[in-house]
Amino acid sequence: MRRFEYRAIFSAIVVAFACADGWVYDALGEQPHDPNKVPWRLPNSGTGSHSDPETVPVAGRLITNSIGMRLVFIPPGEFEMGSSKEFIDRELGCPAAALLGDIKYAGAIKGEAPRHKVRISKPYWLGATEVTQQEYQRLMGANPSHDVGGPSSPADGLSWHDAVEFCRKLSELPEERAARRYYQLPTEAQWEYACRAGNPGAWCFSRHQGALAAPEDIKLLGEYAWFSMNSGWTTHAVGQKKPNAWGLYDMYGNVSEWCQDYYADYTSSPQADPVGPSKDDPRVVRGARVVRGGSVYQNDNWCQSALRDLGKPEVRREGTGLRVAAVVSGTPMTQSSGDKGDPGKK
Repeated sequence: MRRFEYRAIFSAIVVAFACADGWVYDALGEQPHDPNKVPWRLPNSGTGSHSDPETVPVAGRLITNSIGMRLVFIPPGEFEMGSSKEFIDRELGCPAAALLGDIKYAGAIKGEAPRHKVRISKPYWLGATEVTQQEYQRLMGANPSHDVGGPSSPADGLSWHDAVEFCRKLSELPEERAARRYYQLPTEAQWEYACRAGNPGAWCFSRHQGALAAPEDIKLLGEYAWFSMNSGWTTHAVGQKKPNAWGLYDMYGNVSEWCQDYYADYTSSPQADPVGPSKDDPRVVRGARVVRGGSVYQNDNWCQSALRDLGKPEVRREGTGLRVAAVVSGTPMTQSSGDKGDPGKK
């Protein structure tokens, strides 16, 4: 289904349909994971390997906020953001994208380069799941979701402004103010760092952690994500698939997720706590914001750690929702230079 020889493509399609029918889960004896069972892992200085769990007891720690949302502690660290030239060249040279008519993907993958080092210097909290329809309606008083999959399904059909307004209202709740928790959308770097959870491969579960994806890795995607081949083109209750190593669910698929940043090409220089370009940066693509993770309407190409999508901030996108980030300080974590007052604009 992807960028390997045709035999591997066919095998992946078979496995994806098998996941949709529950066959793989029955064979492996898999059960939905308990959201409270979180492994304690931390990346090791950007190498992608995990350090001794006993030495980092806070990574993956869970707290619950005043409206019942579970937040996962994300520790500081370093990682390689984006994809290598070797990986991108291989993708563009594979006929799989053309066979699937996925021309947009061929364009999107170019945005993953150049791969560059990023340091996340400050810890933060990230939603263990995407914001659900129940959580969104409780705070906002309405449920705009296109896909009414149920109260535990992720809210979708949201614009970037809708997502920012949700974070603003959540931050202003008396209990959250008392706890000094400030919410916003994660930056693109924060999103990818947390998604990878220390794994430099194409996915957070990649067994082959080199520059290129391995055919055996893609066969595991159905265990971690709802995407076009196993979702029935409808969203599902959050937290039903396997989490990544830090206890984050549905980082791939279900709904794609808005990030804080404007969308622009990467630079090759190392960065610390990048917040994306300012609104007036000439590299910004038509005022678009970053979207990550892929959705139930997209194939596996869009459900990988480095894949970047974009959307107009005022457009309510079907299959697009949000995951909150938080810092305990009472002040915003980040704000793009020259972008004051833009978050929350209606």
